[in-house]
Parts: sequence; structure tokens; C-alpha cells
Amino acid sequence: MARARSVERRAEILRATLEVIAERGYRGATLGAVAERVGLSQQGLLHYFPTKEAMLVAVLEERDQWDTGGGPRSDGGWRSELLGSLVEYNAMRPGVVQTFSALLGESVT
Repeated sequence: MARARSVERRAEILRATLEVIAERGYRGATLGAVAERVGLSQQGLLHYFPTKEAMLVAVLEERDQWDTGGGPRSDGGWRSELLGSLVEYNAMRPGVVQTFSALLGESVT
């Protein structure tokens, strides 16, 4: 029971992280803002993710899970027909598009 609550809380934190990055960009997203969004103290958030970078890595891993249903194929490649459908699917999810557009823009500056 406690494990299920922990898994759900972690998923809630990742959703909040996506929202905060979409609104403020990665540089503007703070642990405090994410913690506030999910109703935790910053110390409580650190129990799940010890650093902002750890949260970002978890968001990226979660996105891969959402998009591929488990990640890349065992041979390391993604089927091209899957990628086309992912583009269409992600275009319907503005929070995801905003978040990863902000990350992309900040990564080149």
C-alpha cells in the first residue's frame, strides 16, 4: 500500500515538473515551485528527487516510457512508423510540446 502511494506521488511530481517547465522553462523551474504544485515542502520533494537534474532525468525517462510503451527496442532502434505516430500524438499534448520545446531552446543557449 505504501509503495503504491509512493509510486503515485512520484508520478504526480513528474506531471507537476512537466507543467512547471512548460510554464517557466528549465532554468526558471525550481524545486520549490514543483514542491508547491504538488503540496509538498521542498524537503519532502527531495525525498523523491535529490536534485533538479534527477527530476529532469526522470521526466525524460518517463516520456520515453509514455511514447514507446517501454522504451527502445532491444536492438536499440525505434521503428520508423512508430516515430511518425509519436509526432502526431505529441502534437495533441500541448504541455509535452511546450516542455520539450523549452528544454530544446535552453539546451542550445
